Amino acid sequence: MNPIVVFDAVTRIFQVRGSTEAGTAPGARIVQALDRVSFAVREGEILGLAGESGSGKSTIAELMAALQTPTNGRVLFNGEDLAGLRGAGRREFHRRVQMIFQDPYESINPQHLIRWWVEEPLEIHGIGARADRLERVRRALAQAELRPPDAFLNRYPHQLSGGQRQRVAIARAIVLEPSLLVADEPVSMLDVSVRAGILRLLRRLRDELDLTILYISHDLSTVRYIADRVAILYQGKLVEIGGTDAVMRTPLHPYTQALMSAVPTLVVAGPRRPRVLLPAGNGSAATTPSCRFAARCPHAMNVCRQREPLLVELAPGHAVACFLHSEAAVPQPGGRA
Repeated sequence: MNPIVVFDAVTRIFQVRGSTEAGTAPGARIVQALDRVSFAVREGEILGLAGESGSGKSTIAELMAALQTPTNGRVLFNGEDLAGLRGAGRREFHRRVQMIFQDPYESINPQHLIRWWVEEPLEIHGIGARADRLERVRRALAQAELRPPDAFLNRYPHQLSGGQRQRVAIARAIVLEPSLLVADEPVSMLDVSVRAGILRLLRRLRDELDLTILYISHDLSTVRYIADRVAILYQGKLVEIGGTDAVMRTPLHPYTQALMSAVPTLVVAGPRRPRVLLPAGNGSAATTPSCRFAARCPHAMNVCRQREPLLVELAPGHAVACFLHSEAAVPQPGGRA
């Protein structure tokens, strides 16, 4: 499959507390949200992006939707650098790439009818006459499993459940017929009883509408359910990426192993994955060249504190950045998986 999105050595740095337009003020703190992250999202796949809070997942989502720009590196969409998009090209990009946000209680304006909320993107992009737009809204609501759609057109958000609100958000995202959906924690605010339905809906829409989806979550159980491949982030670094089954069954990076050991399982017989307990992290990136995970890793070696491991493919499509597996390999920096 061809890549639809490519992150090419992307770094994103923020200035917080005391930052000014002129530069860094006394007492300002520099936060490196992403550090030379490289990967590709293949056309037609669902790529899961997982990691702890603060690992850089939402920064990747906003960069992919062109809501932010990289400090260094490039984000390419169908081979075109997003930093160079202007005018009609940027407008077309925002039609083709849509986001689904985490909180359906905050992302939908409570003052407007559902009909208005789903129709607004069509009006912004000047698509169709009013009657045609209404038919597109009906179709999007039906595709999001809000049936019959006419029963929802004239409702307000407060009249819907959390799951229904998130389906409205999905309908708004697909009404423009995009090619890429960026779903940032789309089920984390929902009751457990409705999460599986939303995940099944996203998979069905991927198949029926030929979508590509970046699915972001801290919950590996939902990533396992929906994703074709999974990428693991730790403190702004990509530490492992591969097919979902391969990464979940045989995680190579100690951080991935720790995450997987915390996922609940229904297996009551046979061998179980031992629980990996990690010391608390400081939540900030390393200031010297080293593995970001070295201070918490139960297998850390001297080399881990002296230089940074590169992302190396150890099996077809399965890559890891860890000296336990890849010290002998010397790939080119910035290589993508």
